Formats: sequence, structure tokens, C-alpha cells
Amino acid sequence: MSKAVALMKFLARVAIKNGVAEHVYVVGGAVRNHLMGITPKDIDVVVDSVSVGQGRDSEWFARKVADAIPVQTNLTTNQYGVAILTVKGEWVLDGVDLMGEVIEVANARKESYDGAGGKGKGYKPTDVSPATIEEDVLRREFTFNTLLWRMLDLAHGPEKAEVIDITGLGRQHLEEKLIATPVDPDKTFRDDPTRQLRILKFLLRYDLKISPDVVASVKRNAHRLKDMPWEAVVNILVGDILKSAKATRGIRVMKSL
Repeated sequence: MSKAVALMKFLARVAIKNGVAEHVYVVGGAVRNHLMGITPKDIDVVVDSVSVGQGRDSEWFARKVADAIPVQTNLTTNQYGVAILTVKGEWVLDGVDLMGEVIEVANARKESYDGAGGKGKGYKPTDVSPATIEEDVLRREFTFNTLLWRMLDLAHGPEKAEVIDITGLGRQHLEEKLIATPVDPDKTFRDDPTRQLRILKFLLRYDLKISPDVVASVKRNAHRLKDMPWEAVVNILVGDILKSAKATRGIRVMKSL
């Protein structure tokens, strides 16, 4: 059993025990990779704090998780409401050692970007507010990353869990191997220009194709790349692109857009 699967089953049990499993989700890459036949490595957990109510948000759920872990943990919450829980001691779960594992729990949220300059210009949101899960998925960069699992369905593992496709396009585009955005791509790339570089990641890693409206939008918004902080560029280039043996091909593709 992989770390991600063992962790999902554990988190599902915690969510069920605390009565919030209907409103806590695994979102994005883990669901996408599972559908592609790739073992998930990381999971993104999102709490719909608007629907669950009573102050039960990402930090509340992370504390419940920490209480259920039988070894020392460390919990911090950042300015975007993401609770970051680190397992400090040796913890073997379903035969998998999770010592050092970092569990991130975010609130479903809406974001706004004012482009007012500074380090975060066109990269980090200037305002974050709680939202429903339906609103949250629309801020994500590509449709295949809007797919969800409810914790309620994950207690016995992802194989038995229903995949929720709120946009109605995530599974279709994944099957078509198509890179598309859940909202107007101009908004997607205006909010965060680094998403244009993330296209390379998916081109190289999964051999996908780009929808025509995304191609046109990249051409219109390429100038926004200069607004990105250098650390964001380095993280994407080194972490996702230059590691690939297909990097040269991917860069040629982007130059041709």
C-alpha cells in the first residue's frame, strides 16, 4: 500500500469519526493520477468550512488528525488558511512508515488578485475568503485538477470511492488528454502567470495536448511571465520541467504557441 492510500484511509476514518466526512475532500492530483493508473504520491485535503459550519475549518480538522496520530506532531497554519501538520515521530500505518510526512489541509476558498505590485504580483492572491467546494474548484488551473473524492467514500481506499466531477469536464478532458481551464483561461493566467509554465509540466509528464482556447490565451498573456517572482520560476523549472527527459520537446512546444 502506498503512503498516499494509507493516509487517505486514515484521514477518512478521522473525518467520519468527527462527523465531517461529507464535507472534507481529496482534490486534484491524487484523483487525476489514480484515474490515469498512476499511484498517487501526495494528497491535497480541502475542508468545505462553509458547508460544515460551527468553526470547523482546516485548522480544526488538522487538530483532530493530530489528536488521532499516536506520535508527536507539529501544526502551523499559514496566511491562506492552510494547516500544515508534520509527523515528527516514527509512525507505521498499514505497514507504511509515515515519519516526516507533511499533511496539508486547506479551506475551500475564493481568491482575488489586485496586481498591486510587489513580490506577489500576479502570483499570490491578495485576498482569500471561505467558499464552498463548488466555488473552490473553479479557482484551480486545469479541469483535470478539479476532480474530487469525499472522505466519506475513502475509508476503504480510492478504488471504491466515487469520483466527483463538479464542472462536468474534468473526466472528459482527462480521457481526451486535454489541457483546459475550468474558467476563462485569460482569468486563469492573469491571476497566476506561473500556470502557463505548469502547462509544460503536464505536456512533459503525461503527453497531453492543449486546447485551442488555452493556446490563444497563452499567446495573449505571455508578457505576464515577467511578473513572476524568480523563486516561483525556479521551483517550476527545476521541480517539474528540467527533470524530464522530454524537456527540450516541451520547450519547443511552448515556443511554437
